Amino acid sequence: MTALFTEAKKRADEVASAEKKKAKDAKEARLLAIEQQRQQDEAAAKAADEERNQQREKIFNGERALLTMAADWRAEAENGKMEESESKIALLIFHFMDLLGTCIAQQEDIHSLDDADQTHNQALTQLNSRLQQLEQRPVAAPDASSSNTFNRLNTLEIDVGALKDDTQPQQTATQQLEQRICAAAANPSLAPHETTPTVR
Repeated sequence: MTALFTEAKKRADEVASAEKKKAKDAKEARLLAIEQQRQQDEAAAKAADEERNQQREKIFNGERALLTMAADWRAEAENGKMEESESKIALLIFHFMDLLGTCIAQQEDIHSLDDADQTHNQALTQLNSRLQQLEQRPVAAPDASSSNTFNRLNTLEIDVGALKDDTQPQQTATQQLEQRICAAAANPSLAPHETTPTVR
């Protein structure tokens, strides 16, 4: 009985340990997925920052080119040397439209980035909330199962012990009866004088 109890307790402990390891592995996998997602987001954000820096540099360069062009034309106009005004105006319009298009694209990118950032923050908040719920959830369920098994085995052992105590007098009475039968068979003259023990 002790060996059975020990084996059952050992199995219950193994199950509890396996459940704990499974929960730990699942948690580590979630944390790894979160870290990988964070690294991907950082890489994407870095690439977006580089693209915005390039757009900003293009805007600044375009602005400087327009200012330089305007200053040169102003000097030419003041000196009466303004030539090919139509082509210069067309070139100015081209640079201006290119600069305006870059500004609009950057503004749209900023709005898109703000929306993506808000969506990312909401998803991250939900993920952190879910993770906190999982961390706060009691992990002692396997222990409870092991404890229940332990208690049930204790109760079973007590019941078996009580059953043994109840059957012990019956076994003793049976042995006495068998001894008397053997004695009576060996000496028939004593048989009527012997009394049979009562079996309870």
